[in-house]
Amino acid sequence: MLEVVRALAADLGVDADPLEKFREAKGGERGGFADRIVWTGNR
Repeated sequence: MLEVVRALAADLGVDADPLEKFREAKGGERGGFADRIVWTGNR
């Protein structure tokens, strides 16, 4: 998925480094996916 995001960014003329910094900042605020919690729907 990362390769796709980087390719789309390059196609749009966007530098990937600011995207990575934004991802890190957002992950710090809201958490990330390291715990691998998966939503399986409402029960």
